[in-house]
Amino acid sequence: MKNKIHRSFFIAVLAITFLSSCYEPNEACLDRFASNYDVTTDDACTSCCTYPDLILQFSHNWDGTIVTAGDPLKDEFGNTFVLEQLEYFVSNVVVLDSDANETRILDTIGLDLESGSAVFVNDFQHISLSQTSYTIGELITDRDILSIRFTVGIEPSSIIFDESDEGFVLYEFKDSLYVDERFISWQSSIVRDTTDTILTDISGLPGELTEIELVKTISVNIGEAIVIPINVNLDLLFNGVNVKSTSDAELLSKMTNNISSTFK
Repeated sequence: MKNKIHRSFFIAVLAITFLSSCYEPNEACLDRFASNYDVTTDDACTSCCTYPDLILQFSHNWDGTIVTAGDPLKDEFGNTFVLEQLEYFVSNVVVLDSDANETRILDTIGLDLESGSAVFVNDFQHISLSQTSYTIGELITDRDILSIRFTVGIEPSSIIFDESDEGFVLYEFKDSLYVDERFISWQSSIVRDTTDTILTDISGLPGELTEIELVKTISVNIGEAIVIPINVNLDLLFNGVNVKSTSDAELLSKMTNNISSTFK
């Protein structure tokens, strides 16, 4: 009996030793702010954590009705016109929490400028009537959001583009919305009179920046994407505009003045 006990004990020790020698510690993300946080892991990994995205959802509407490109609209003077396209850039996106802390996304990009290289927060986005949801980038916060601030327009100027920038959102528009080494903030194409098909293009000035701040109460769940809805009231963009008879210069002036009140 004694020998049998010793033999069983010896076998158990060998089994434990064998299993221990085969076990490889698991490495995963141990940052509680991350989307892939794994509390069961043995060791913290290196550069494997991914973080929640900040997503902005732009809803373009006219007096509460969703608008898409080519929809006929009626100004406050009773004129019917068609907004064939509206596009604009946003950048400098900042969320403010209940403690008034300002948080920006983690993503950065190095740009070659005529004055030399510089690093910017990579939150540049091109917004149009054809898309609603935009992923701005990864953001870390555990506080509920009370407001959001962003800029309509692009600040960097004199950007030197090359083929390595092809995946960068601004690269696609370097030949269309880049004028005098600056990006125009917004551009619209309008058919003033539905009895003809003549297009009027009205564009913001190159390098023009408009800061927008909106009250947005958003609950934050750690590790989950943060989605912020933004209403773009196009009727307010055309407030006071007689689309049929207003000159191009006056139309540009009024739309420029109205931009800050367009976002809600």
